Amino acid sequence: MCFAREREAVLSNRVSSKRTDLARGAVDAAVAALASLPDSDEKSRLLVEAESCARAIQSWPDRPPTSEEREAMMKRVLRLHVAVAALQREAAVAALPADAEPPEEPERPTNGPEFDLQEYASASDARLGAVPRAGESDVTVERMRESFARGQLEEALSVARSLLDAVPLHAEARLTAARCTEALEHAYEAELGGMSRVPVLAASSVELARFTLDDQALAILHHVDGATPTGSVLRSSGLPRFVAMRALTALCRRGIVSLQ
Repeated sequence: MCFAREREAVLSNRVSSKRTDLARGAVDAAVAALASLPDSDEKSRLLVEAESCARAIQSWPDRPPTSEEREAMMKRVLRLHVAVAALQREAAVAALPADAEPPEEPERPTNGPEFDLQEYASASDARLGAVPRAGESDVTVERMRESFARGQLEEALSVARSLLDAVPLHAEARLTAARCTEALEHAYEAELGGMSRVPVLAASSVELARFTLDDQALAILHHVDGATPTGSVLRSSGLPRFVAMRALTALCRRGIVSLQ
């Protein structure tokens, strides 16, 4: 019985430590994103909020939080990320030329998402149980870094997402995924020649039947009418902007769609 109690205490401490690391990593990711943004009152406010969260989380090893305090902190951190994302969008719009098409609104709520605390606790325990062993995690992170350094952005993004499946608030994976997504969007837009060109179906109905097309490709093709510009096709598809750009680029590479 004594051994069982000791084992339970050790496991509880390990889960608590992992949760602390998750929260700390999420704050670090927000601060890293803010560092690349121009100075503003909102940036200063968010940095103060991030520092306040970091100080509170730093005290957890000495004074473990209650379940309510931990969930309240995770909500604060999530609201912080939503605010940082909004500030990133404002900065991106401000940097565009006056006649450029503004980036599509991200599909996210303006306020922090609502949480079922019991559901979150169960989900977080399941995710913590899925965290790779230290050696496996190190190998995966190293693979992600190498792919990113070599400019293999699709590969780096795929590895980063696999890490996030195991550790949803993995700071480096979140940052790498964001950087890859941004860089790939720019690359896709350059390959497509901008948002004003008009996608045209380049394959006949007979040829089209020979291709294997997924739901994303079909969502794009449904709006390719030879008159609607790229930007409108992407929006009308109902897909997230990055996914839609990748799908249209793939269709062009396969010779199914051409751009005029």
